[in-house]
Amino acid sequence: MKFANGLKVCAEILLGGTILVMLSLSIIEVSMGDLEAIQLLVPCALFVMYMWLGWIQPLEAGFGLAVLGIFVVTFFGSVMLNSFSWLVIGAPTLITGLLFLGAGWRFRRIR
Repeated sequence: MKFANGLKVCAEILLGGTILVMLSLSIIEVSMGDLEAIQLLVPCALFVMYMWLGWIQPLEAGFGLAVLGIFVVTFFGSVMLNSFSWLVIGAPTLITGLLFLGAGWRFRRIR
């Protein structure tokens, strides 16, 4: 039980860091006059929802985040080869999904 909770805490911290980076980028770009950076608030809201779901149902949230992370990594990796967006958004999402999957699998195994 302690190991699964540790995995969930690590996943929450990593996803919270991703949200913090996205929010800070959005605030910086909006303050510089680029109002299109407000679109970063949508994935932030989605990640907050996944944080809440991950604490309650880690297996389901892990599956959703892993699929989303794979999509983001492959999309940004193939379309924008020189962009680090896949590294800032995709990689932490994929790792968080795997951590939630591990925590959910651990909970299912114990019960």
